[in-house]
Amino acid sequence: MRDSSRDDNDSTSELATQTLAEIYLSQGHTEEALTIYRRLHENAPDEEILLRRVRVLEQRLERERHEQRCIDKLDRLKRLLRRVQRRRNRA
Repeated sequence: MRDSSRDDNDSTSELATQTLAEIYLSQGHTEEALTIYRRLHENAPDEEILLRRVRVLEQRLERERHEQRCIDKLDRLKRLLRRVQRRRNRA
């Protein structure tokens, strides 16, 4: 016989974890949210919605990383331009 209170606790625990992941997302912490969803998917591999969420977050994280790399490159170019402008002003 299954213990329904245990099932309720398992559901509540999973919900709380999914809720935490969504809180992380709302605060811009995609990597932390993805870690939680990957763990949830490992524990419940038949839950298709968890797999879809993992895939969406992996894509989002890759976009965020790409955007950060672009921002970093732009910052380096701006610094280089400022140095060139300072040298021209000295000449």
